[in-house]
Formats: sequence, structure tokens, C-alpha cells
Amino acid sequence: MSTENIVNIAQRARIAANKLQYVTTQDKSVALNKIISVLADKKQEIFKANRTDKEV
Repeated sequence: MSTENIVNIAQRARIAANKLQYVTTQDKSVALNKIISVLADKKQEIFKANRTDKEV
């Protein structure tokens, strides 16, 4: 990864962090609960991919 890519990622992260300041706690909770749900649904698929990655 180039330095330019890293700087770009950092800049976008800062913009996102600034925007998140204005998101309500309730909206953040809804988003986090959705993430939890999707991760739980995909758990076996994620573990399988991780095992495959470890083999390489």
C-alpha cells in the first residue's frame, strides 16, 4: 500500500469521524445491532474463510 493510499484512507476516516459526531446514539445502536446480526448470520462463512486464509 502506497503512502498516498494511506493518506487517502486517513483523510476519509477523519471525514467519517466528523460526520459520526452528529449521528444520534439511537441511530448508532441500530447500525451496530444490524452489524451484529449480519456477522452472526455469516459466522460460519467468516470462520471458513479465516481457516482458508490460515492455510495459505
